[in-house]
Amino acid sequence: MALGAEDRLMPRNGSDIYQTIPSNLELTKGQQHLACLRLSPKGLMRWYASCCDTPVFNTLGGTKLAFIGVSVPAMQGDAIDRAIGKVIAVVHTKDAPFGTEPLKDYGFNKAGFGVLARHFSALMRGQVKENPLFEDGAPVVEPRVLSKVERKAATP
Repeated sequence: MALGAEDRLMPRNGSDIYQTIPSNLELTKGQQHLACLRLSPKGLMRWYASCCDTPVFNTLGGTKLAFIGVSVPAMQGDAIDRAIGKVIAVVHTKDAPFGTEPLKDYGFNKAGFGVLARHFSALMRGQVKENPLFEDGAPVVEPRVLSKVERKAATP
């Protein structure tokens, strides 16, 4: 992993991600530690805390689609389980390392429909461009793009 955050993976070596719209995100502290990397020049933006290399968010490269994936372990508050609800999708299980209990993929279409439904709802409310990680359509920090050598070393 590029951030060296293997210890932050779930026991089955995966990540729990809560998908929402960026206008729902509130950064309350630590903005000075916000950093971003991309596996390729046009790849997903992977936001993390530079002070401890903790993954926190995933976004697309701009604000055209109201989408953000929030790392569940990075979330704080008393009612997180109630706020995020039950798991609706498990995807990319084939990418889990050998030796872990295999899970079956499910819910990909439901999750994709949810992304589109939230986007169109945000569009109707004029919230598509509201994103605390972007300013005037550009990321608030310059993403570091992994070289091909770094990318190969970071992928199984």
